[in-house]
Amino acid sequence: MKRLKDIVFWAGILIIILTSVLIKPLSNLDEIWNFNIAREIANGLVPYKDISMITTPLLSFVTAIFLKIFGTEMFVTRILATILAVINLSLIYVILRKLKLGKIFAMLFVFGITVMLRNYFCLDYNFLVLTFTLLIILIELEPHRKDSIKSHILVGILGGLAFCTKQSIGALICVVIILNNLFFIKNKSELKKSLKYIMYRAIGILSPIAIFIVYLLIAGAFGDFFDYCI
Repeated sequence: MKRLKDIVFWAGILIIILTSVLIKPLSNLDEIWNFNIAREIANGLVPYKDISMITTPLLSFVTAIFLKIFGTEMFVTRILATILAVINLSLIYVILRKLKLGKIFAMLFVFGITVMLRNYFCLDYNFLVLTFTLLIILIELEPHRKDSIKSHILVGILGGLAFCTKQSIGALICVVIILNNLFFIKNKSELKKSLKYIMYRAIGILSPIAIFIVYLLIAGAFGDFFDYCI
């Protein structure tokens, strides 16, 4: 019975978001801009070199893959927007439950966010950055992961992916996940441990960024990226 209630709840959330996104008039300039950039990448153009854009392009590359597979239609990006919104709301729900909040309260909170934002959901880099941020928070809330090298590297990778999605907010997220370990230092031994964790996180952050820079260099677009985004 409990499982049935969960299915009904999340099915309702999905229907609310899907109908809101699909019937939305084509008036959001950011939505059109993001779709057009992904369409141009799907057609073989290189960001910054052939396409004018001012953010790092992870969302555009991911979207371009789906447009290449399913066709360059706005319908595809709106389905992706719905999926991304449901993922974010699911992560918020799990985080609230990790914080020991009641199931009913967590559901009401998620429902309230859904209703308030139903007219704003779209495929946007800010929502993807939010996904990475929520995943970082979820990992940080797991006490048993505190001393896990893999967890610290994963947190760093998520921060690096956030940077590759939108460099301004992503840079702030990277700074936070690097420095937040320093707030819990109580003695010299903890300082050494925190510095080690910072190193692992820095390695994680630099991994996707390094891949992105290599791509720009190979495509001959690094200078254009610097001009547009930096």
